[in-house]
Amino acid sequence: MGRIYRIYPAQAKLRPVPRLDKLRTGKLVAALDSPNGWQRDTVQRLLVDAPEIRVRYQLALSLGEWNDPRAGQALGHLALKDGEIPAMQTAIMSSAEQHLQELVAHIRSGTRGSF
Repeated sequence: MGRIYRIYPAQAKLRPVPRLDKLRTGKLVAALDSPNGWQRDTVQRLLVDAPEIRVRYQLALSLGEWNDPRAGQALGHLALKDGEIPAMQTAIMSSAEQHLQELVAHIRSGTRGSF
């Protein structure tokens, strides 16, 4: 009646599971370099959902450099979440040019969930 989190041999030495929710912003950003996909995804979610407006602001500025349609979706998410903040509007628009189609589609869908 629950989830299976780890399956391992009885004699195996397990790696510790990091408490990412206890890390400060600087340590979370450093954890994005992890080779572990679960950890990178979790860190991204924690940075975007919790952290601070300044982290989302930097994310909006950085997304303009990505060549991936998900960057436009992420910009749309940020626009829905923080679009009323003038500085965030500027950051989103500075990154929007190559992602405009995905950005507009995400905003029109009104999806506010995590990305």
